[in-house]
Amino acid sequence: MEAGGERKPAVRGAVSQAIHSAKELGLDVGEVAVEAVKGSIGAVKAVGGDVVEATKEAVSVAIEAAKDIGEETVAGVKEALSRSIEGAKDIIEAAKEK
Repeated sequence: MEAGGERKPAVRGAVSQAIHSAKELGLDVGEVAVEAVKGSIGAVKAVGGDVVEATKEAVSVAIEAAKDIGEETVAGVKEALSRSIEGAKDIIEAAKEK
């Protein structure tokens, strides 16, 4: 199995769990999403991998997880990611077009 393929489930799980835990703990879900995405990107950089794909995956998962909480949370996560993660705004816009 290709190494990148092994990383996707790890990125998905880590980001999704962070979002859901933030909600349960009453934290700012948008800010936790930003930190989770940054952490995923940093981990992929550290082990060597496609940072662009990792960013796309982490941003997409953060938005998916926010949908489980509600539309207001989705809007907050999108705003926080767009403001703080390079390329996130483009990823979010591309997802709207699909």
